[in-house]
Amino acid sequence: MCKWEFINASVIGKSHIESGTECQDFCRVDIIKDINGNEYLIIAVSDGAGSAALSSIGAEQTCKYFFRECKELICTPDDLIKTFTENDAKTLVSRLKIELENLADQLNVSPKDLSCTLVAAIISDDISVFIQIGDGGIVVSHPEGYKLVFWPEQGEYANITWFVTSEDVLDHVMFKKLDYPIFHISVFTDGIQNIALDYSNKTAYSLFFKPIFSQTVKKLLSMPRKERLLYLEKFLNSKRINERTDDDKSLVLAVRLKGKDEDSFQ
Repeated sequence: MCKWEFINASVIGKSHIESGTECQDFCRVDIIKDINGNEYLIIAVSDGAGSAALSSIGAEQTCKYFFRECKELICTPDDLIKTFTENDAKTLVSRLKIELENLADQLNVSPKDLSCTLVAAIISDDISVFIQIGDGGIVVSHPEGYKLVFWPEQGEYANITWFVTSEDVLDHVMFKKLDYPIFHISVFTDGIQNIALDYSNKTAYSLFFKPIFSQTVKKLLSMPRKERLLYLEKFLNSKRINERTDDDKSLVLAVRLKGKDEDSFQ
């Protein structure tokens, strides 16, 4: 049975501090076990639209709804992840959209006020499912290096993308399924993507991810859990990062360990 270690954080961007706007990112990571005790790493990251009044609520609730849907999916007599399809992903997204519409009704606001993206992963021992709506990114370990799962979808302009609340969201659900083991994964919002992605050839920027997983993550694993979050937040708020982005930033880093020794990961 695999063992995962992970760290995640969402921090407010400089532009939001200056404008007095709250952090509109949200991320959640956890392990869910099925009825046979098999572990699934679940990751959900969401970036609330800057123009949407309650997008921080939309982002948080989207991640929570995604986890609830995953728990129902995994905790069944059948291993549905093995047969999970793109149509199943669209059904899941459709349910998320309905949940946000119902929440908007309760708050007496428009669903557009809760607009947010979704970048998510469901990872078992040997099968991984990835779902993305909008910008942000997922990078996973690959025999040839680090592989970007989807190129972030943006509109005609750099700050335009699609959201879970978009009327045509089902036309913009990106879905991929990999049938080999994943040992490293990073999931992030668009506040990180300009640093983490190589725009010249639309790939993961190896000079960012190699030291992240060979040095930063190794250091994090040597720390007490309470200190890991502070370290990652400090990294995301560092001068080097803030010189290249003023947006909110969410980053998830996870590694699958080979054994009890926390330093012995792939």
